[in-house]
Amino acid sequence: MKVVVGLTKLNDYTGSEVYCLELVKALRSAGHEVEVFALYGSSELEAEVEQLGASLCVFPQPLRRSPDHVVCMQPLPSALLLRRVGRDVPVLSVVHGAIASEAPVRASRVDRWIAVSSFVADRLIEAEGLRRDDVVVVPNGIDLTRFSAPPVAVEPPRVRVLWASTYLPLRRKALQALASAVVARPNAELTVVADRLPSGLLPDSDRIRVVDKTRDVAELIRSHDVVAGLGPGRILLEALAMNRPALCLNVDGRALYLEEKNIELVEYYADDWGGAIEPLLDPSVVLANANRRHLAEAHYDAGVNMRRVVESLERLTRRGSSPLGYRRVTLRRLPSMARDLALVPWLKYRLRVAPLKPLLNRR
Repeated sequence: MKVVVGLTKLNDYTGSEVYCLELVKALRSAGHEVEVFALYGSSELEAEVEQLGASLCVFPQPLRRSPDHVVCMQPLPSALLLRRVGRDVPVLSVVHGAIASEAPVRASRVDRWIAVSSFVADRLIEAEGLRRDDVVVVPNGIDLTRFSAPPVAVEPPRVRVLWASTYLPLRRKALQALASAVVARPNAELTVVADRLPSGLLPDSDRIRVVDKTRDVAELIRSHDVVAGLGPGRILLEALAMNRPALCLNVDGRALYLEEKNIELVEYYADDWGGAIEPLLDPSVVLANANRRHLAEAHYDAGVNMRRVVESLERLTRRGSSPLGYRRVTLRRLPSMARDLALVPWLKYRLRVAPLKPLLNRR
C-alpha cells in the first residue's frame, strides 16, 4: 500500500512532527511505502525520514507517487494535499487538539477521524458537527525504549520543575500560575524552554531560567523532578515513561498529578478541576507522585497505539456519501486557510535566510 502522510511542517520536533515520525515507522514496519507531504521541511528531518525508508515532499513539489491511502493533519496541508489525490482515495485525518490550527477540513473527503483524546473527539462531534461513528480515539504514542529511566527512590532536596511545551496563548495562565507557585516555594526552581516564549511573560527570579530548545528532551526530563504542562500533552506522557511526576494544569492554572483515576479528567483542560500548585511542589508530594511508568506502558505505548492507527488505515474504504453538513466544516476554515496560504512564501523565505538555531540533540 502506498501512503502519503501530510502535516504542516517537518523541520522541528513538535508534537505532530514526532507523531508523524512514529507513524512512518509503524507504516514501514507493516510493509507500506510512505511519502511525507509538508509545507516546510529541513535537511535534517528529510534525512531522518529517508533513514526510515520513506521520502519527504515539500510544498509546492509534486508527490513522487500516487497514493492508495492518505493520512492528513492540520487544515492547510490537508486541503492542499487532498487537491493532489483522486477522490477515490480513502482518507484518514488525525486531529491533535481543539484549537483552530488543528481543526478539520474537507470533511466530505475524509472517511475517518482519529482524535488523540476523548476531549478532542468530543470537540469534533459537538463543535464541528461530525458523526460519532466517524471519530475514533487513539491516544498519543511514546517511544518507551527512548523514554526510560530508573524509579525515583528519595525526595528531591530542591524540586526542579520543567515546562517544555511550545508557547500558545491558551497556555499562558497555566505557565504564569506555575511560575508564581515556584517563586512562592523557596526550595523549588523552574526551567522553561524558549519555544515561542514571549518576552516579559515570566517573573524576574533567580530560580526561574529559560533555556534554548534542544532535540534531547529525554535528557532534559531526566535532569528535573517534575514536568508540567497544560493537560496531558506529549511532554507529560514522556515524563511518565521516565518515572517523573506529570503535573497537569487546566487553563485557569490549577493542577493535579496524572494518575490512573484521572487520565480521562485531565484531557478536559478547559474544565474546572485541580487545586493550588504550590502545595503540589512539596518534596514529599513530588516523590509520592513519581514512578508511574506503568501508566505510559498501559495507555501510551507508541508500538501499540500506532499499530492501531495503521490497522484503521488498512481497513479504510471510501465512503459512499457524507452528510451535507460536512461541507460547512471546510467553509468555516476558508478565511484562515487563505491567510495561511498567503504566508507560506514569506515563511519559506524566513526559513532560508534566518534558519532555526541548530537542534543539537533529539526531541
